[in-house]
Amino acid sequence: DLPYEEIKKLTLPTLLQQTFTFNNGKKTVKITDADVYGSNGKMIVKLNLIGSLKGEVFLSGVPKYDTTNQSIFFDEMDYDIKTKNILAKSANWLAHDKFVKIMQPYFKYSLAKQLKDIKASAQKTLSNYKITNGIFLNGKINDFNLNEIFLTQQSLKCNFKIKGNATVKIDDL
Repeated sequence: DLPYEEIKKLTLPTLLQQTFTFNNGKKTVKITDADVYGSNGKMIVKLNLIGSLKGEVFLSGVPKYDTTNQSIFFDEMDYDIKTKNILAKSANWLAHDKFVKIMQPYFKYSLAKQLKDIKASAQKTLSNYKITNGIFLNGKINDFNLNEIFLTQQSLKCNFKIKGNATVKIDDL
């Protein structure tokens, strides 16, 4: 479970007050605030901008898991501009592909430590786990992988696929 507030805390320190330059230095935008939430299976990041474009940019992307780096990233990233300035709405200087490419690295989150901790905790739980009086479960996790990512109203959630062995020990009944 990765709450949107936590994603915001991970992202804001590196993104807030950043200034980005476009159109050979003629146009700049600065990020003053951000918000994160899920909608229709996509992660939405609302960025408040000032500078050559004053308004809101809504980034959206589908959360995916990179097994090699054990990280979550947003695939199929896109954006939409909301501003009162009609001319800014047609601002082609905020080059779509360039802006998305600049933003994508800010929305990649390593899960390596969390996955290691979850596996260790699950393994510890499977060590002589008392089901009821006289009945104990022992297990060994052989394979532990993130299986699925999905969004809820409050957070990004993960399902895991776990393979291993388990034994049930029955003492005096």
